[in-house]
Amino acid sequence: GKTRACMMAAIPSTLIGLAVDISHQHFGEVPKSIIHILLVRGRLSVAELCRYSQLPDQVVKSALALLMHHDVVYVPVIEEREVKPNTTTAAVGGGSGSGGFASNNTPAALTTDGTTPAPAPVPIPTPVRTQPTQVPYYACEVMNIIARLRFTRIAPMINELAPIRLQGGHWNIIVMTLVAHGRLTETELLSLSQEYGPTREEILEGKEPVEVTAEHISYLKQEHFLKVVTKALPTPIDPTKKAPGQEGVAKRKAAPEFIVDDDFEPCLQLDIVRIQAQLRNEACVELISKKIGLPDAHVLKAMFENLKYGKGAQYNEKTDPIDIPAIHATLQQSTVHDISNMQLDILKGHLNSLVQDPSKFVEVTEAGYVINSVRSTQSFATESMT
Repeated sequence: GKTRACMMAAIPSTLIGLAVDISHQHFGEVPKSIIHILLVRGRLSVAELCRYSQLPDQVVKSALALLMHHDVVYVPVIEEREVKPNTTTAAVGGGSGSGGFASNNTPAALTTDGTTPAPAPVPIPTPVRTQPTQVPYYACEVMNIIARLRFTRIAPMINELAPIRLQGGHWNIIVMTLVAHGRLTETELLSLSQEYGPTREEILEGKEPVEVTAEHISYLKQEHFLKVVTKALPTPIDPTKKAPGQEGVAKRKAAPEFIVDDDFEPCLQLDIVRIQAQLRNEACVELISKKIGLPDAHVLKAMFENLKYGKGAQYNEKTDPIDIPAIHATLQQSTVHDISNMQLDILKGHLNSLVQDPSKFVEVTEAGYVINSVRSTQSFATESMT
């Protein structure tokens, strides 16, 4: 087969420990073990995961399916390997012993005319052809696990960005539903979100009912906080549970394999990459506010708001130069009056202070000012570990 690609870059042990602890809390003991092995050893096949974890094949597969649904484990590569088919040669002739032939110690049976029959022709073995088979290798996205520490910040963040008519407790319900279930169809999301709203008792006590509508979901898709998943994933099956609607019937005989629904309907899932970027932007603005001051922080926030978002299911961050008129226009729309009325020369002064700051979140080029997404992401990752 093909040589496996180079192993993933080494992950700091502190980050691995944090990811394993989060995984245990969010997914349970077995998925935690799978994540730990993947983070330490890099991408592995199911067979290798079984060997390292000492867990049965079906348990490993079900754990992988669960983690894939939560966008924590993915398949970076599928290798083609030559595998010999498991075939057996049929016995030729009757009797037992050496391949269907009579033993040397047993006289051969005579024919009706009393003569010894001619020996049976020795079969010529046919060459066994190898058959290519696809072997998926699984890897773990450590930052998607670390992001779960900040999931409590997602709903307030979206609420601040959303139009006034859509603000409220809806975002917390949507986020809680998707964090619990991973990926859902829009119908499932609307239905299950009712479970996370105020209870009947809470409503009777005066708490306002919260109804999640299609408009809320449409806004999240438009802003790329939700991504549409069009590829079916295996469904994790709990072998201890009976098949739905078959209570009292024996447990399923089939092991919890990777079962993919033929009638797959596109699902919705939190776009962790997009959410991570937005949370990182907020963290950078907060850091600048503490280090330099509020005006510079608002300028940095305006620069982040001018980044363009990709139109696909995956969030793409552009690092093209952001010109001063664009930043100024964004600040003019702000409710912060001491910033929105700044003159361009004052704005340049704030931008230069950002460029000179040791954080290096902003750089200046011949074409204009650029957000250094690498530096800001590294700073955010370091903060997540502390």
